[in-house]
Amino acid sequence: MGYKTWEEEQLSKHGWYAHYVPAPETGALNAHTHGLLEHCAAFKHDLQIVLNLPPNAIVRIFNSMLAKGQACAKRYGKLYPLMHQHQVLHGLSVLLIEAAEDSHVPHYRSRTVWRIILPDPAGNLSPCHIAPPYLHQYEGTNPRQVEELKRWVSG
Repeated sequence: MGYKTWEEEQLSKHGWYAHYVPAPETGALNAHTHGLLEHCAAFKHDLQIVLNLPPNAIVRIFNSMLAKGQACAKRYGKLYPLMHQHQVLHGLSVLLIEAAEDSHVPHYRSRTVWRIILPDPAGNLSPCHIAPPYLHQYEGTNPRQVEELKRWVSG
């Protein structure tokens, strides 16, 4: 089965699919979705995770975010950047922020995605308090939104 066929099969079966693009030279990962905009009215962009997590954990987070997005669409109409999503996986809270998809993987086509910011072991999500190994999640994100987050934390 060719790759394009697999993509088409996943889109027809599930309405979306995920790619995992490692960047061995940096140790980063670009795990991202395709098809969420068409599959769920709550999503303005596809999702992305840049922490190097196992694929099964990433798929569980994406599936949980899809369920949260569908519930949010019924209540608010859409998800919005900087929205905290609680209880995404085993009580984990995450944050959505706009980012350029290609900011972590060289030679990758650019599009806007919603980066899922995962907390550090202490539960910090803010760029002001998150531990350094987790801070790279903010690279390539919308600077205006990062500044807004910093004001919320300091204000």
